[in-house]
Amino acid sequence: MNELVLRPAPPSVPVPRTLAQTLTELPFGSQTQIRARDGQLSAFLAYAGYDKHIGTVKYALRVLNNTSVPAYARLFVDAGGTQVAAYPRDIEIAPFSMRDDVIPVRMDVTGPFDRAIVAVSSEENYFTIEAPPPPRQRTHWSKWCALAAIPIFAMGAAQVCKPRILDVAAPKKAIAGTTLQVPYQVSGVGSVEYDFQTRDGLRLAAGLTSQSGVLNLQIPKNGVGGPYALHLRMRNAFWRAENVANIAAVVPVTVKAKTSSAPGALISNLSVAPSPVTAGKTIAVRYATAAQSGDIYLLDAAGTTWAHAPLSLYGSTQLAVPQAAAGREMRVVLHAQSGKDHAESSVAVTVMPSQTVARTAAMPAQEAVSDAAPSAVPSAVPTLTLSSQVVSPGDTITATISGVHGDVRITLMSTTGATLSQGDADESNGVTLNAPNVSTPTTFFVVATLTNGVAQQSIVKHLVVTPR
Repeated sequence: MNELVLRPAPPSVPVPRTLAQTLTELPFGSQTQIRARDGQLSAFLAYAGYDKHIGTVKYALRVLNNTSVPAYARLFVDAGGTQVAAYPRDIEIAPFSMRDDVIPVRMDVTGPFDRAIVAVSSEENYFTIEAPPPPRQRTHWSKWCALAAIPIFAMGAAQVCKPRILDVAAPKKAIAGTTLQVPYQVSGVGSVEYDFQTRDGLRLAAGLTSQSGVLNLQIPKNGVGGPYALHLRMRNAFWRAENVANIAAVVPVTVKAKTSSAPGALISNLSVAPSPVTAGKTIAVRYATAAQSGDIYLLDAAGTTWAHAPLSLYGSTQLAVPQAAAGREMRVVLHAQSGKDHAESSVAVTVMPSQTVARTAAMPAQEAVSDAAPSAVPSAVPTLTLSSQVVSPGDTITATISGVHGDVRITLMSTTGATLSQGDADESNGVTLNAPNVSTPTTFFVVATLTNGVAQQSIVKHLVVTPR
């Protein structure tokens, strides 16, 4: 009678929790059986599990030796067509017995492989049986890609938040005693501050400001401490940016020339066209001067610089009138310099509102009434006087001019620049104008254009027409 011997796995090999308590419970993946002369020899092989913590693969092997001679089993692994012994000793199966074993394979010794092979042999028989390798773990590329993208996003956020000073539109020269408007623009994250200093480091103005706007800088009279330095800084916890603009002060000083001629002879003619000018348009400044250098400024009554351009040797310069200058009395100032000689001349010009601005900005009647009484001026200065500045449709208005030395043309204009009526006048005769028909209180302009040679000057008065 044949005796069956069941041998448990060596105690040094731990059995994983997922492995069945007996090998009879395992679904063996492959089996091989051969019939010998005096019996049969069978083998069963199954993948039992993989412990990734210790890097060990376990295979369950069952060999049934129903012959009269002993049999032997040996485990190999196949990697790329090369077979390597994966267990250091052969497993012996006694005659007429069955043996179950759990065979460990160390992945750090064998490396990844394609299949496990068990060779079973006896004195007269030899065969092999195979089992699959452990499933390979999929690489979580999304996790690694996310980790790799973190520095990229961090660098992008840093570039967006990095302070940058995009522009500081400060002129290189400014007239002493005037207010200079300097537009600027920055980007990034951080606080913006500025300071305005003399060449000796004396601070004239400083403070915090927004990320875009206009700085109003007062140039000291007589150019004391010039040239001046405007520092614009932007900073946060990690970076800082700074821009420095140098501004020279131009002092219009009259210096006697070595010859008998006065410095004023540097400028022989100055005119502007058109006059009045519409806000947002360009005004042409024509002049005749013997100077080789100088500047042209557009200033308001407070001395604020609205536009600036260098003197041209061709005697013609274009100045862009800003939209915000609408309704202001301006003057074009020509400052000429030749060596130590300086000269300055100016022409008054009125800025009319553009059609777009005029539709949205209607002046209240009360504001026009406040201008009814003109201020007293010397008789040498041209003065435009209206018989009434608040009238009704069909009323007659008499416009008179005084202190003139040339031709005078008086024009009644709408806020859009359309001419309603006009006529010539002098100091003895005025011009009679008729108030147009309106349905709501409407503001009109009475413009007196004075021409003296090639020079022109304009005087503007408001006229309010209210319905009856």
